[in-house]
Amino acid sequence: MSGIKICIDTNVFLNVINREDPFHSYSRKILSAVDDGKIEGAVPTLVIAEILTGYFANKRDTEAEEFLSTSSTNKNLKIVPLSTEIALISSKIRASTGLRLPDAVVLGTAVQWHADFLVTNDEHFPKVLGNLKILDSRRMVANLND
Repeated sequence: MSGIKICIDTNVFLNVINREDPFHSYSRKILSAVDDGKIEGAVPTLVIAEILTGYFANKRDTEAEEFLSTSSTNKNLKIVPLSTEIALISSKIRASTGLRLPDAVVLGTAVQWHADFLVTNDEHFPKVLGNLKILDSRRMVANLND
């Protein structure tokens, strides 16, 4: 493994699941790099819940169960539960940035997990928070290729 730790936002998964451009191919490369053990990934439990909600809302229960099983058993992807520490970090981030609480939780998880990067395709995130760099999928792939 390269030693690079990334935290992954919901939209990266959704780009792949729904084949959403312009980030589909970049998001797929990131998730493949995690699957292959080239980078270490983390995903907040909240992100898992958001993705599962989409599957269940569209009556895609089998796909929801497959996603949960695959995510839970991927040795290179850590599902990070919402702890009191993450709640504290997230609430401070929300108070100082005005981010919606789910986004603050994703960012708080990345901070608490000591990720090098948060990968999100949402433009409203800050670009840097302390030592954490926030990149979209395209920039993350470029960073991996450097």
